[in-house]
Amino acid sequence: MITIDYRNIEFVAKNLNKIYLNYLYDFNKVQNFFNGDFRNSLNFLSIANSISKEKKIREKVSNVIFSQMQKFEISDETKNNIECLKNENTFAIVTGQQSGIFLGPLYTIYKTFTAIQLAKKLSEKFPEKKFVPIFYLECEDHDYEEISLIKILNKEKKVSTHRYFLNSKNEKAQVGSLNFDLSIEYFKEKILDDLIHTEFSDELKKNFLSLYNYENNFADSFTKILLKLFGEYGLVILNPFDKELKKILIPIFEKEILEYPTSSQLLVTQTDKIEKEYVSQIKIRPINLFFTYNDERYALEPFYDDINLKGTRINFSKKEILDFLHTNPEKFSPNVSFRPICQDYILPTVSYVGGPSEIAYFTQIKPLYNYFGLTMPIIFPRVSLTISESDTQKVIEKHKLNHENLFEEKEILKNKILNHVVDSQLDKFFEESKMKLKEILDDIENKVQNVDLTLKNNFETVKNKIYYQVENIKHKTIEMEKKKFSTISNQIEKSANSFFPNDNWQERELNVIYFLNKYGILFFEKLFEEIEIENFNHQIFHISK
Repeated sequence: MITIDYRNIEFVAKNLNKIYLNYLYDFNKVQNFFNGDFRNSLNFLSIANSISKEKKIREKVSNVIFSQMQKFEISDETKNNIECLKNENTFAIVTGQQSGIFLGPLYTIYKTFTAIQLAKKLSEKFPEKKFVPIFYLECEDHDYEEISLIKILNKEKKVSTHRYFLNSKNEKAQVGSLNFDLSIEYFKEKILDDLIHTEFSDELKKNFLSLYNYENNFADSFTKILLKLFGEYGLVILNPFDKELKKILIPIFEKEILEYPTSSQLLVTQTDKIEKEYVSQIKIRPINLFFTYNDERYALEPFYDDINLKGTRINFSKKEILDFLHTNPEKFSPNVSFRPICQDYILPTVSYVGGPSEIAYFTQIKPLYNYFGLTMPIIFPRVSLTISESDTQKVIEKHKLNHENLFEEKEILKNKILNHVVDSQLDKFFEESKMKLKEILDDIENKVQNVDLTLKNNFETVKNKIYYQVENIKHKTIEMEKKKFSTISNQIEKSANSFFPNDNWQERELNVIYFLNKYGILFFEKLFEEIEIENFNHQIFHISK
């Protein structure tokens, strides 16, 4: 596995938040915003020792999760992990993501695997305790645009976007509960038609695409494919859209409603500290809750002494909202600021595995943990990875590049390589030709000035014009030669589309389906063997058939 220091990638300076870079490479600069250094395993033990979960809550959460997962095929390892959550010496390593179609971008895979491996390492290091990997489905959001598309590389190895259009959907509905209609079959066929046919295509269709079916919803299909890939590792999946879980959360929902704007003021104060040096990630709301009304999800906002459903003229008194909370708690859901609090109120979370943006989120919400009487978990950076295919490796070797070069905008990279290829061939020819030309012109100059000195100045002008024209011809020749290098240009194009698609991290653009179709499930087993979760640089995994 090749690793690259983020600071050596030019793209990072423009696009990766500074909090994340300091978190990885200069932790002392941001340590006050977190609850311990993720590199020190003793900090995980300290968090575990400080967590106190009532036996009653542990048992209820375990029973709810088991009830949720009964409709899926789950491994004995997963069943055991769910049961172990009832025990006081069992703790959660949590990650989460929106329930994007076919798992969304690749980083969902890397987050999940990081959580699984971290749980395994901590269980081995501290055998008196057990650490369980849990995937927390962020299925209560209503951002359908974000979860309804995937990107793959098509037969021409160009980035191809496929968006699933649900024929009848509520724009404000919680996306995890949306059912697919018959158009999902057409959507799957379009994806298969766009991919090259390989020895693994039938396996992909049978074992993965088939998990998304008519009348299944986004959350359940997402769960099925996660279990298909990670079930053998004992992964536990929790869907927060559950009335029994929401009953457990009533006390902190009630505190948020009755005591607003206390939590938002804490967020504002913390954000002011952060923005002295960094850019904040979360937009602060006066109340950190959504309410589902007539199957549509609305942010709650204060309106004089009442509470308003944002964007409407519908108002409720605090008493009415609290009555709803106690009778129908499933209608309430947290916003991005409040979700970690709800998650860690339910679960005995020692660590949350997150990406760059999520790590920045936690800098803002740290004060909420004290406010709600919780212990903030250690935030562990997920693996960041790019898969390098064999044709990319050939381009790197042929043109004497390094992997850092490939994290450049595609057109800049193409021009750089083409200039190198063309210049190396033509520069030598023109330099040798100019030397020969100089000898000839020097001989002519000597001859004419021996005849008459007044001809020397005239000949200098002629020489300069000749050199200028030669340079002009060289430039035009190089440009014409570039046009002939369509094969090289095509190779670079395909490599860039795979390695750095749309001039962005591969893990944020491409979907797992492309790689499953091309290399099969055994490819991921090999990938998981080589991933190093405690290497916090960007990792490059080379794969070939």
